Amino acid sequence: MKNDHNRYIYQALHGCAKMQTRAFFKRNVFVGFIAGVWLVCSSAAASDSGLIRERDTNNDGIVDQIAEFDHQGKLVSLAMDDNQDGVMDTFQHYVHGEIVRLEKNMDDEPGIDMRIHFKNGRKIRQERLDDQGNIYQEMDLDAAGTPFEIREDTDADHKIDTVYHIEKGQIVRITRDPDGDGVTNVHAVYRNGKLVERRNDANGDGTVEERLLFDEDGLLAGRYLDTDQNGDFDMVEIYRDGLIHMQQWDHDQDERYEKIAFYEKGDILRIEEDSDMDGIRETAVAYRNGKPSVQTVDANQDGKEELRIFFNTAGETEHIEKDVSLDGRMDTFQHYKNNRLVFVEKDTNGDGEIDSKTWYDTDRQKKALRDLDHDGRFETTHWYDRPPWTRVTEFDSNGSGTVDVRSYFMHDILRRRETLKQRGDLVEVRENFDEKGFLVNSLEDSNGDGRWDTTWYFDARGKFQRAEKDSDADDRVDTWYHYEDGRLSGVSEDTNGDGRPDVWEEYDTSETMTQRKKDLDFDGVADIEERF
Repeated sequence: MKNDHNRYIYQALHGCAKMQTRAFFKRNVFVGFIAGVWLVCSSAAASDSGLIRERDTNNDGIVDQIAEFDHQGKLVSLAMDDNQDGVMDTFQHYVHGEIVRLEKNMDDEPGIDMRIHFKNGRKIRQERLDDQGNIYQEMDLDAAGTPFEIREDTDADHKIDTVYHIEKGQIVRITRDPDGDGVTNVHAVYRNGKLVERRNDANGDGTVEERLLFDEDGLLAGRYLDTDQNGDFDMVEIYRDGLIHMQQWDHDQDERYEKIAFYEKGDILRIEEDSDMDGIRETAVAYRNGKPSVQTVDANQDGKEELRIFFNTAGETEHIEKDVSLDGRMDTFQHYKNNRLVFVEKDTNGDGEIDSKTWYDTDRQKKALRDLDHDGRFETTHWYDRPPWTRVTEFDSNGSGTVDVRSYFMHDILRRRETLKQRGDLVEVRENFDEKGFLVNSLEDSNGDGRWDTTWYFDARGKFQRAEKDSDADDRVDTWYHYEDGRLSGVSEDTNGDGRPDVWEEYDTSETMTQRKKDLDFDGVADIEERF
């Protein structure tokens, strides 16, 4: 049951209502006519408020109309079974003989589904109710019985959330309050029955975040967005025939668009962007089949592109060209596979010839070739996959095809350098450096027998400190060189192989020998002394 009054009517009239829509009574003349018919053709029963009369209009033995009159004989209420199913489904209520309300059940379920209010015999409002008796639609009518405002509860939360404003039989405006907080979130404007504009205030702060414009065919023509919700539209979309044609962004509201996207029949063609916000759109991306094809950048606006990025059909980066020197010619070329960098070529001196090549594996450098003297021959090779070193550099100085010098690095700090003999991969000199890159010692294999015969030691300034030499290849030091401030100051020699020096030489600041001593009987004491 939808209210106490309806419950009383249902009990009194043997059940609940259902009917199909039909015309309702009009004004007092028709009411008087009905009253006369009831007096002649119906049975009557007394009530506290007046007289109740029942009528069987189709003579099937079942009452299908019940009227109640007051003591003055004026109609108070009229109940009707419009579909002749034995249950009253239409109820009309009167005051001083004039209709003020009509209620109907329009389906097979119990309860009132529609209620119409009258004033001076004219319909002024119509209400639709759910099965719990809650109003989900209200319709206000003008003097001609035409709706001029309709209010609806579209989400069954018992709050009106949508209002239709109507003029001359056509909707001119629709407002919506989806969350029922009393603030309008959607405002739609109609002209000649067609939607021309819609404004959306999603957060209910009174500021429109989205404005939509529609053409005469009802298709979307323009869209304005306040993406940062600061009260100003910073994004504009233009449509043709309902399809996106252009997008424009002005994030800093300086009336200059930092980004523009162009479309054809709804498909993206090109995007231009001002990445550095200087008022010039220096970056452009061309699209093919909805995927980026080529991206170009002219940062200095000289009409010559400094960057080109080429994409494959899957939208992955395929290769990149750069003009690093800004001379109007591309000098760096990057190649990709599966969207990963695999190879880079460079022209570092702008002569139009590639002088640098680098290979990559999983985004890390693996190998590099350099033509440092720009003679067309790559004499320098860098390896990045030779642990524990982070880089090993090989140098072929004369183009013989064999390595002359090999250098080992840890995080760009030189830790070892080897000089190789021309006849093969045999190391002739090995220099070792500390963690700061300072030379510590140098080992030499002067005769190429694969054994170090001379070791030089250096101080923190990189000057000679001392040296040791194995002159007879017996793996024992037999000559010692002494230095002061990087100059030779003395030499000691073991001539008999007992591990003790028996010849001593002294040198002046010009590294000229000034004295020689010899221990002839190898007792550790000089027997002969020569001065020069």
